[in-house]
Amino acid sequence: MLHEYSPATVGGEINLWYEAVKRNHRELAVQLKDKVSGMLEQMLPDHKVVTFYQLVSFKHDKFLDERWLNLPYYSNAPQPTDEMDCLLDFFSYYLHAESLMESKDYRNAFKYFSRAEDMLTQIDDPAERAEFLFRFGRACYSLHLYGEAHLQLTKALTLYEQQYGYERAQASCKIYLSDVENWLGETNRASQLISEVLRVEENLGDLKPRVLGVSGLHAMKAMNYEEALKHFERAISDDEYATTIDGVQSKILLAVTYFFLEQDHHARLLLNHAEYEAKANNYENLLAICLILRGLHDYRDHTYVEEGLKLLSQPGLERVYYDTTVFISRYYEDLGQLDYALYFLKKTVDLKLMHPQLTLT
Repeated sequence: MLHEYSPATVGGEINLWYEAVKRNHRELAVQLKDKVSGMLEQMLPDHKVVTFYQLVSFKHDKFLDERWLNLPYYSNAPQPTDEMDCLLDFFSYYLHAESLMESKDYRNAFKYFSRAEDMLTQIDDPAERAEFLFRFGRACYSLHLYGEAHLQLTKALTLYEQQYGYERAQASCKIYLSDVENWLGETNRASQLISEVLRVEENLGDLKPRVLGVSGLHAMKAMNYEEALKHFERAISDDEYATTIDGVQSKILLAVTYFFLEQDHHARLLLNHAEYEAKANNYENLLAICLILRGLHDYRDHTYVEEGLKLLSQPGLERVYYDTTVFISRYYEDLGQLDYALYFLKKTVDLKLMHPQLTLT
């Protein structure tokens, strides 16, 4: 079966249906139930969405269809309870947050994740609680709220480690936690987390190339370029990963690594491939970084660098802009071009004043 709808999209529609039920908009509720039922058949599997659907469907049938009241077995049917309403509200907030995440509305996603967290005690399954905390942590990460992200991801990891058979989920937690530790300046802890994941790489499946990409990034930041080279090359050898946004980013970072190792021919070949994939998939922020690298290494012209930074100076890309200006400033400092180094460092400082949660990595 062709899966046309993401769980977040279907969850958003169920939320609209739930609102219609709560407000006693009968005709609209019936229309939305029919719509959601059709979408559910073409959705990627997701137990949370199915559970939410079942709960709303129960409430829909009980409260909107008056024929229930005349059925002889109505009094024996399970009655709605405060606990059920709490579960409905939990899934409503949770899946609305997921829908907002999909549309990159991270601030409102954080608000609804926070509301759902207040009801997390209603969820008995520890694995379900862990998954929620992981997704909440990712939302905090996307907003650069690294302290809150660290808290939620750590709680998720603790719960996953108490369950059997969740090695992949543990690995996902550790990948995000390693990034968070990096942003918080805990580079040793970040490297330790990635090393722990790599020790069980045979259990990672399609997560493995992403782990290798993150490991390569850690090695590159530690100026261990030979080690970074090995990890990036292993990561992009996976054809499916190589064309994803993470895979194209790994190609760009591998090109940068080759530039550091003064292997410019290999670097430019990789940059060409990365640029092609970024254009084909409309990865605009990666195209901007490619343009910056062209300005630094091919054209030796900082106007291309400025143009690339302009493309990165939009909401949601503050972290990328910040790290890129740090990199550019250091590049010009190494060349002894201190005027340019100070010029781009000022851009870093200006952004830091507006977003004090950003830290040097």
